[in-house]
Amino acid sequence: MNSLPTALLPGFSDEQYAGRFAGAGHATEYYDHVRSQMAGGDLKFNPVEELRSMMTEICANIHDREIAVDLALKAGMQNKSHPPRLPDNIYGTSGEWETYSTPSRDARLKVAFVELRAETARFINLYRSRDPKIVYEPALSRYSANCGDNDTCYLIASLAAEYEDLAASPSCRFSYVDSAGRTNRLDYTDIVERLFRLSFDPYHCVELRWGATGQEAATCPDDQSKLDWYEAQQGLRNQTERTYDARMDFDVRGTARAWVWPLRRMWISGLS
Repeated sequence: MNSLPTALLPGFSDEQYAGRFAGAGHATEYYDHVRSQMAGGDLKFNPVEELRSMMTEICANIHDREIAVDLALKAGMQNKSHPPRLPDNIYGTSGEWETYSTPSRDARLKVAFVELRAETARFINLYRSRDPKIVYEPALSRYSANCGDNDTCYLIASLAAEYEDLAASPSCRFSYVDSAGRTNRLDYTDIVERLFRLSFDPYHCVELRWGATGQEAATCPDDQSKLDWYEAQQGLRNQTERTYDARMDFDVRGTARAWVWPLRRMWISGLS
């Protein structure tokens, strides 16, 4: 056993706790720093390839959600009465809710969409400032016709074209069988539009699990009690962060009051 003080052990470093990271003579973000270290200190970003990677991962996660929802349906969860209260915490519990609900999965999916937008904007700004980490050669695309000397326009056009192509690709197409036995097909843009309507609650009909509205939702057999639960959970659906420390074991009215839309968590004592 090595009896040396921790600070003298081979490989010891407190670098990750310093809060500031540098590469190539300038400050970098933590995850960029990690990627740079893994790349031998010479990290480069191709914004178009980064966009493709992020969108590919998002679509894979949506396909994983298809499987998770189907498992709940095969178990007949949608046919059961809704419990009178939610678990102590919807993100970490036990029993049927832990097995068949998707709040954590859905929160991660929302975060992925937020990061996609934020990272894409960051790459555009880095390219505009001529950051050496960005690798992109101006290229013609279907949206670059009006680009002039400002070559940032070419990057934005390339990103828009890549986004559109990926959103329409077979790998980003999804489907579910509704309560009447008909197949409903969704694509990437459908998921974006209904992202905050996707129900994580395994006791809801499949239409609500996939955020259906209007005619698409007409086949949902859920009674008024379950529809009230769906409405009450909107504040929870608006969450992107998983709050494991929050009390959530309210009834339907308490849930609606504690998690108002848009989400503002209210610490209310004595909720029934």
